[in-house]
Amino acid sequence: GELDAAERDFRAALAVLEPKLAASDPALAWSWWGLGSVLAEAKRYDEAIPLLQKAYELRKANLPPGHRDTRDAEESLKSALKSRM
Repeated sequence: GELDAAERDFRAALAVLEPKLAASDPALAWSWWGLGSVLAEAKRYDEAIPLLQKAYELRKANLPPGHRDTRDAEESLKSALKSRM
């Protein structure tokens, strides 16, 4: 319910993580997915979709097929794409 605070926290986490981790590091997927989900909930789909796409692709590349985290990321991305229309 506190979207502004959640957005601020995810952006702060990414500001620390992104310079230190390779773009392929699975740890980034959590923050990208979290921020993307917050932005989608705030109906800021143009900002949310690229983050959700990156999270989904990273999870898909690093987790076993059918993994719950990958499915969650895919569902979040599909939902944001559908809602944007």
